[in-house]
Amino acid sequence: MTYPFNEGLELTAIGRLSSGTPFTPMVASDINADGARNDRAFIFDPASATDTGVANAMRRLMDRSASRIADCLRSQIGTVAGRNSCEGAWQPSLDFQVNYRPRAFRLDRRLMLSVTTVNFLGGLDQLINGQRNLQGWGGVRTGDPTLLYVRGFDPATERYVYQVNERFAAQRSGQGSVATPFQIGSRRATRSVPIARGTSCAARSRSGAPRGSAARVAAEVRATS
Repeated sequence: MTYPFNEGLELTAIGRLSSGTPFTPMVASDINADGARNDRAFIFDPASATDTGVANAMRRLMDRSASRIADCLRSQIGTVAGRNSCEGAWQPSLDFQVNYRPRAFRLDRRLMLSVTTVNFLGGLDQLINGQRNLQGWGGVRTGDPTLLYVRGFDPATERYVYQVNERFAAQRSGQGSVATPFQIGSRRATRSVPIARGTSCAARSRSGAPRGSAARVAAEVRATS
């Protein structure tokens, strides 16, 4: 969106809204002993889990989470979580660009001076919340994918003992984010004016072409005639 203040000055706002990043509910251990910590979590049913601690934690997690996270978990109760089955929050971004085209000094708006921001929301985050309490505004963030922690192994049942991460899918400062620093850049662009063939040197001078350019063109004409 661009707002012109006058013929030479305009402000452009550039806003984006990106869909959330998909992620998979995970176990924070290598439970299948394949050497990789990439095992998908089993979604326990709060109504039937034999471990009351797991059942109560899953119930609290589903009640307190955003609807998109709660729906993701409820739709997979009693199964191993699907890959990329949950989705993070939508991500906004906002930047500004100021363009100035002066008429002074015979420029006739052929020169454009621009000032542009990069990650304006990130700059606001630093200004308002401080470097130690950043909220991740303007960054590409994903939620915490760890749903279960392994707390032991029960030899009688031959099953792992789990603890539910009640911060599952939470977006914290500096976690799972791609941070773009706030920046301000400037740019200068010039637009040349084409000279029609056959135009006299005097006409070129009157049209605003530099006198040196007109002299060089006249010398070239004399050289070729």
